[in-house]
Amino acid sequence: MERLKPIIGSCLAKPPLTKSHLQVTALNHSFGPTNILKDIDFCLEQGKVVAIVGPSGCGKTTLLHLCAKLLAVNDGIVDNTFNSFAIAFQEPRLLPWQTALDNIAFGLKAKGINKKQRYQQAVSISKVFGLTPHDLDKYPKDLSGGMRQRVAFARAMVTKPELLFLDEPFSALDIGLKQELQQILVQHVTKKNTTILFITHDLMEAVRLSDEILLLANSPGSIVHRLTLDTPIINRDDQFVYHETAKLLAQPKVIQTFELSMNLNTAVEHEIS
Repeated sequence: MERLKPIIGSCLAKPPLTKSHLQVTALNHSFGPTNILKDIDFCLEQGKVVAIVGPSGCGKTTLLHLCAKLLAVNDGIVDNTFNSFAIAFQEPRLLPWQTALDNIAFGLKAKGINKKQRYQQAVSISKVFGLTPHDLDKYPKDLSGGMRQRVAFARAMVTKPELLFLDEPFSALDIGLKQELQQILVQHVTKKNTTILFITHDLMEAVRLSDEILLLANSPGSIVHRLTLDTPIINRDDQFVYHETAKLLAQPKVIQTFELSMNLNTAVEHEIS
């Protein structure tokens, strides 16, 4: 049965939305005379995961920054009706003068939660991400790269955001830690109904974690292909991910966007035949 289906058009063609959503309409963006994004339209509905996939330099991170209000929207509409959101970046971006515990609790402090409560919540979420009490007493300089990323994820999740922005947070991690953090993310999506917009250049990662994949081409960045995956994220095993990624790699738009070689294309066709 076909699990991977193209979508034509954006959420504008659907009935009016009643749940929280992030709706992007006719979005364009430029840095000086250089056009970075052109005619971006998509909708992220509550409880869904959308992956923005594309080669380096296609404007993926710029798009996320516009959606997260880190850049001003000058041309187009970004309508975000979620009450709260958090961001996890490719680099942990921890405060070097604070301990791991204080870094995790930082967002709670900004919300005015008292010290005892925010430490209790920070310790609780740290256990989910495999951090020990000894780790929490350390400063960022004393933590490994993997541990710093665990702290960054815990900091993003401790405030229980309705919407989570992820900007390639797995790209610098070893495969074991990557799979561990991805599994934690899957559990949050399944049990907490977390909504996620994440940026990646890894097609396999997108297939494993998202309900919808948007392929962004460059010069300027524009959505050239849309795909949905109907199988629930919690039910996707390695075999499913490998097979669906192979099918995705055989798509002409994917081959063109990533400038894949004909040899790879032939190998993919053999894999899915």
